[in-house]
Formats: sequence, C-alpha cells, structure tokens
Amino acid sequence: MENVEYTYKFDVEKFSKGSKTGLRPKNHELDFKTTRIRMNLENLFNGQKELSDQMNVFLNENWKELVGELGSPIAEALSAATNHRVEAIMRHWQLCARFAYFCGKKAAAAEDLFLHVEEFVYKKVTFRCRGSANQWLASIPATMKPVRTVSVLLLALLQLAAAARVYKKLPQQLKPCSRNLPQPKLEACILQYGKAAIPHLAEGIPSYNLLPLDPLHIPELRVDDAGSTRTINLKLTMKNVDIIGLKNTQFTAVKNDLTSGAVEWKFFIPQISLLGQYNVTGRVLLLPLRGHGDMNITLDDLEVIYSFKMRFLPPNKDNVVFLRPEGNTLDFETSKTHINLENLFEGQKALSDQMNVFLNENWRDLVSDLGPPIAEALSTATNQLMLTLTKQVPYDEIFPDTPV
Repeated sequence: MENVEYTYKFDVEKFSKGSKTGLRPKNHELDFKTTRIRMNLENLFNGQKELSDQMNVFLNENWKELVGELGSPIAEALSAATNHRVEAIMRHWQLCARFAYFCGKKAAAAEDLFLHVEEFVYKKVTFRCRGSANQWLASIPATMKPVRTVSVLLLALLQLAAAARVYKKLPQQLKPCSRNLPQPKLEACILQYGKAAIPHLAEGIPSYNLLPLDPLHIPELRVDDAGSTRTINLKLTMKNVDIIGLKNTQFTAVKNDLTSGAVEWKFFIPQISLLGQYNVTGRVLLLPLRGHGDMNITLDDLEVIYSFKMRFLPPNKDNVVFLRPEGNTLDFETSKTHINLENLFEGQKALSDQMNVFLNENWRDLVSDLGPPIAEALSTATNQLMLTLTKQVPYDEIFPDTPV
C-alpha cells in the first residue's frame, strides 16, 4: 500500500486503582486511506501461470474494489495493536508532567495526574512528518521537549503496531468457560453459552470473518444413485442451494473432554428448507424420470450429532497455543421430508404432480440418498466456522485459566 494516511482516534477516561489514579483509552478506532494497492498472489489456479498472471493483473487494475474487503481487517489489527500500547503507556505515565506543554502550565507534582487534563484531552495536536524519522525529530526545537517526547512515543507506537502480531479475544457475543471447571460443569458452561451464541453465529460476525449461517449458501449438491436397483434411483444435481432455518437450531447436549480433545455436540433443528434449482435423471419404479427447475426440499425435526477432535497446536514463537478442529463428522435423523420438484417430465403437470406425491410418500428412500450430501454441507459449514474462529482466538481466550 502506498501513501497511507493513518488516523487513530480514542476517548480518554479516568480510572482509579487503590490510592492511585490514571488515564486509559477507550472507544478506539482507526481509519486509513491509500492512493494505491499493489498485489501479487502466487500459485493461483493451482500454479497455472498464465491464468495466475492474468488474475493478478485484473486484481491490480481493480484494486479499489479490494480496499473495501482488505481495509477493515487491516485497520482492526493496527487499531488493536496501537490501543494495547497506548493503554500500557498511559497506565504507567504521569500525563500532565509529560504533557505540561499542552496543559498550558507545569503540573504541581508528577502524581497529580488530572491537573488540567481536560485541556489536554480537548486540544488537537497534529504531527506531520516528511523525510526520515531522525530528520523529523531533529527539526523539533529543544524548547519544545514535550513534543520531542511525544514524537518518539508515536514513532515507537507505529513501529510496534506494524510489527505486532495481534491475538483476538472471543467475540463479545461468545463467552469463555474456565478450563479448571470439572468436566460436567465445563460441559454445562459450554451448553449454556452455546445456546446464547447460536442466533449471533446464524447472523454472522463480520469483524471475525464469520459468515452468516442462515441462509447457508451451497453452490452445488449432488446425489448419484443412478446404478441402483432400488425403487427410486436418481442422478440429482442441486445448484445455488440456500439452506434456511439454521437460526432456530437448539443446542441440546455436550460432551467435551479437554484432555483427549474428543468433542460431541447434539442439536435439534425444528425445520430446514433447501431452496434452489435442480436437474434430475433416473428411474422411479419402471418410469424414467427427468426434469429441471426450482426445488423445495424441507426436512422436519432434525436430530443432529456433530463430532470432532480438538487438537492443540504447539506454542508459537510468542508462546501462544491455538486449537484446531479435525476429523469432523455430522449425522442426522429427520421425522419427515417434504419434496417439491417443479417441471418434472418437461412441464407435464399431471405427471409432475403425481411424481411429487409418490416421492413424498417414499421420502425415506430419497433421504437415504439426500442425507449424506446435506450432512456433509452442514458439517463443512460448521467446521469452517470453528476453524475461522480458532485461527484468530487463542486457547487461553476460549478456555481461560481462571479460578473456579
């Protein structure tokens, strides 16, 4: 990124700790502008160089579109790193002694943290830097020592913010459970907070790149049972499928062993509907079946079991441990499935209606084919959510070492 204009804003609040008082930042935010982004993503299209080069040219020509996607997480990371360091410095700094220049007169004592602090908070101070950092600092008159002090601080903050690796806390919509809880209480804690988290996860949490789960969009689902000798054997392709109803998921049971990493969660979903377009060929009884058009497949009363293994990654260079979900599986049972495939038999309505009646009467045979790809889609979405979250939030934030 070239010519980045970086603006960091925050409020300052007073706080007390014992007999001491101090200041700390709150409500921080960071914005930046750039005049140009240059991008190179190697090995696109699995190493097909010509396609990869063409795509990189396209991305660079359309860099302004990418800023909307890239800008938010970059700004969030810089803001969190900068705020962390501002907070640490404010915690230990005697502000008015350092900022006497801006307060208008010297503080009576270094311990008098709030002397004229309102003047400091509301005065706008702008630093503009051209040339090297050393040239900048050298240009500040010795009589303005406080400005030099602040300048050194700001340079250090920017360098640290750029180099820092930021580890996120859990989203505020999710609550942690202490790993020191006995297993039954730990599982009860996960169940309690998991129930409260489901509506938020269904809506998505953009700041953590957690996409909405309702509707859950699936580009394609396939069923290929055309070689079967059963009553119903189909080759069915479903495209642009939206799965609706996951927001009503109920978290019903938890098994969670932090020692072995084995996890099993149970859910109940009153109803989900798969809406999209289908293309089908096959045979029902002795009648050839064909058709394409809109579809609605609705499943009632899903009892879902989701299992996976939670692996502890080795500590990184900052001695921070992350979790990774592995070996995920999802199974479900349903009490009833309703099927409507429009435009069967190339729009012959009487035949199409009769076939839909037959499919609904024999829904169990159809679910034996439909079930695995639906389960795989739900499992993949759930695992992706877990993976996205655990890549950003360390183990200590999800299961903190807090007393019980």
